[in-house]
Amino acid sequence: PFLAMAGATAGGVIALIGLPFYAFGKGKMNSYGSSHITFGNEDQEGGTGLFEMGLGIPNFLSLDAVGGYNFGKNFFMGAGVGYKAFLTGGLIQSEGVMASFPLYANARYTIGDKKVAPYAGVSVGYDIANAGLYSGFEFGTRFRNIDGKRGASWWFGAKTEMTSPELMFISLKVGRSF
Repeated sequence: PFLAMAGATAGGVIALIGLPFYAFGKGKMNSYGSSHITFGNEDQEGGTGLFEMGLGIPNFLSLDAVGGYNFGKNFFMGAGVGYKAFLTGGLIQSEGVMASFPLYANARYTIGDKKVAPYAGVSVGYDIANAGLYSGFEFGTRFRNIDGKRGASWWFGAKTEMTSPELMFISLKVGRSF
């Protein structure tokens, strides 16, 4: 029940955070002569989604979903929700801190417009499971339109995440935007 309530709350928060991006994007697309926002076109402004998976130190698995808006080819800003499950001996930990559930704002900037380009990003928000602030900094490589489809990028990088001074971790992530 807790995870269902947390998921519903997270969805509502992301919808409220995403509403201004939707309104701004709709106005921009109308000014270009289109009545809808284009999704997954990295050559223009528009809405984009991103799913990421990571493996980190200390032993944990990470899943993140971020939705937001591309401001041109290189700058992305949006809202995300994550789930980090801490592992011990191959099983999910049952005592102490066993999970992290952050809701956060995310911004990313890709340097250059090549198919393979470096990127840097920052995340700031609140971790519901541990009742503390959440922050993260990431860097890596973005592979644009690698399979010939418009807007299909792969993101490979490293991210440092902190939910409290005693809970800091580093993860290697792989993500896919659509």
